[in-house]
Amino acid sequence: MFLRVILFFLFSNLSLAIINGEPGKISDFSSTVKIWFSFPGHGWELCTAEKIAVKTYLSAAHCFHGIKENPKNGQTIYLGQKEKGKDGSRYKNKIIEIYLPTTLENIRYLWNQDYENNSWDLNDVVAREDIAVFKVENEIPQITIAEFYYSPLEVGNVLRLAGYGNENSNSHRKNNLFFGFQGLSKKFGNVLLFKQTEKSKTLFFTKYIDPFGIKGDSGSSIKISENGKWKIAAVLSGGNLGKRVNTGVAIKNFIHWIQDIKDGTVEPTWQPINW
Repeated sequence: MFLRVILFFLFSNLSLAIINGEPGKISDFSSTVKIWFSFPGHGWELCTAEKIAVKTYLSAAHCFHGIKENPKNGQTIYLGQKEKGKDGSRYKNKIIEIYLPTTLENIRYLWNQDYENNSWDLNDVVAREDIAVFKVENEIPQITIAEFYYSPLEVGNVLRLAGYGNENSNSHRKNNLFFGFQGLSKKFGNVLLFKQTEKSKTLFFTKYIDPFGIKGDSGSSIKISENGKWKIAAVLSGGNLGKRVNTGVAIKNFIHWIQDIKDGTVEPTWQPINW
């Protein structure tokens, strides 16, 4: 079965990036940020991330397909939060480490072979590992830390998606916070499929055909409510707008790996030299 990456595959005939999403308030999604950065010769990249520890964020692996091998300087990243109709805020920082459960070569292959050809194979090992953790140089206390959901997900669970996207512009500076709900319909190992249900509202983002490759929704948090708190259960990875299906990578099998990153016992996949 082939799906477009909501992180994402191209739909050239769509003019809107948000379908059935509701504008969100930063006060309700204070751990969710939009991230954008510039790779030399590659232009801007934009995704969504979730803060999971001090100076540490969770996103999608394919967001980093354009990272350069061992640059001499840490590459600039902006972390921002913006509500619709408000100015918002942005914080300039530097990426100092990126952690992937796969390799940069695999991520580049997935991007070049699958994403750009609009044919994402759920059986692809990289698709099952489309998750990334990155660290930045400076702490931003205004951005809060999210919690994880540790129990298994079940078909029928209603989950909340929150991320950044645009209604009618391809400018990364205009991406606003949106959220929506979906029901878990199928599980393929680490890969989860979400569909609209009677109890859930569907949220879809699209990717503009733009020289800067702006996406916005990639890496959005997929959360489930537990004891009155919304906790991270998966990371948004792909989707098919026509079939009303979104895909995500479940967090559960990566919890120990993420904890090891927090504890400093795992070597980063990428970091700048001469830092």
